[in-house]
Amino acid sequence: MRVLSDGSGSGWHRPCGWGSAVYDRCIYKVWTRWGGLTRETVNAAEAMSLLDPLSELSARPRRGVLAVALVTNSQMSARPPRPWASRPAAGAGLWARGQALLRDGLALSPHHRPRNATPWRVFVDALSKRTQLQFTPPPMAITRQA
Repeated sequence: MRVLSDGSGSGWHRPCGWGSAVYDRCIYKVWTRWGGLTRETVNAAEAMSLLDPLSELSARPRRGVLAVALVTNSQMSARPPRPWASRPAAGAGLWARGQALLRDGLALSPHHRPRNATPWRVFVDALSKRTQLQFTPPPMAITRQA
């Protein structure tokens, strides 16, 4: 199993989006996951780009441990040996879910790749940016009365 992920955002007061492509080598199938939040950081978007598909994979029935290669451009998420080995103060709920996934029988192998290194990386980058735009409110018209 391979998960390619990307998150996009700018600051806690702005929208963020994430996108993932999951490739199952056993059945030669690719599917995508995406989402966004109206106010969150880019680190949360990067974490959600991994947690979203991994949550689905951990819920599937299987025998034994499922080996998953994580391909991300986030150095924070790709730190070996596990993306969620330490828990930062911010986003404690996301990091706790990451720890739970490790206990659910997923053997994670993180890999850092530059943003546009492969066509799939370009795809998930565009997917995360498109999702972020969906959560961006339209500009407000400011009128001035005399």
